Amino acid sequence: MMESSLNAVEMSSISCVPARPRSKRSRAARDVGSWCSLPSWRSNSNPLQRASSNSVEEEAEMKLTKRRCLHCGIERTPQWRAGPMGPKSLCNACGVRYKSGRLLPEYRPAASPTFNPSIHSNSHKNVLHIRRLKHLTPQS
Repeated sequence: MMESSLNAVEMSSISCVPARPRSKRSRAARDVGSWCSLPSWRSNSNPLQRASSNSVEEEAEMKLTKRRCLHCGIERTPQWRAGPMGPKSLCNACGVRYKSGRLLPEYRPAASPTFNPSIHSNSHKNVLHIRRLKHLTPQS
């Protein structure tokens, strides 16, 4: 009876799940003080002064590199998507429509700066209606 209880204790100490191997690096070897070696932490200057010290050329370059959707002209989107002009050329809304084959000239997201309710819509059903009306009316 005593042997069975010892076997139970020995079996309970053996784990079925293998233990995660310990890292070879010790905690003391890690670079603990690296966060304070950054110049922004040691510097006593005002962060607003550092931000305003950008040159005029740097600010002009930042404005030139601002991304804009090639279809609707919007500048902010949660994700840039591939379009006919390559990767990251369309905003999220236009890119999804392009991939599904429904990106038509009459489509614009409502947040687009070029959205005009008389000639654009953000609903595919309304876009098709606008296209039908355009083809039915005689062009002069």
